[in-house]
Amino acid sequence: MNKFYTNVLCVGNNILYRGVENDRRVRLKVAYTPRMYLLAETKKNALWKNLQNQTLEEIKFDSIRECRDFVRKYEEVDNFKFYGNTRYEYAFIADEFKGMVEWDQSKINIAIIDIEVGSENGFPDPYKATEPITAISIKKIQWRNESLWLSEF
Repeated sequence: MNKFYTNVLCVGNNILYRGVENDRRVRLKVAYTPRMYLLAETKKNALWKNLQNQTLEEIKFDSIRECRDFVRKYEEVDNFKFYGNTRYEYAFIADEFKGMVEWDQSKINIAIIDIEVGSENGFPDPYKATEPITAISIKKIQWRNESLWLSEF
């Protein structure tokens, strides 16, 4: 199965996922359930270890909000250490895409947007947007034989 992602974003309790599965574009809203890890009481049957080779115990949360609340509650507590990725979009990617991702560049839409503005008063500051817009253009990028080509308008 050919599967890869083109965009992953965490919004509230959900992961908004765009990608390609079986040569078709997909857009999904996934109710993601993250995990964190605590130092384990026992060293038997250790599936998880930290970089110091200490045994960890996995905690599964029912929602991103529940995990965020846990992190807020315990991040300032002395002598209470937890491990895990709070960038939930990256944790989702690691869960869904094990190993190397086989990208198909021909299935990815990439475009360049150029917005032109007036310059009668000198070159404008792009952060202030004080000049009127005079043109908006877009160019779609296409992949051909592992090289990048700009297509015509």
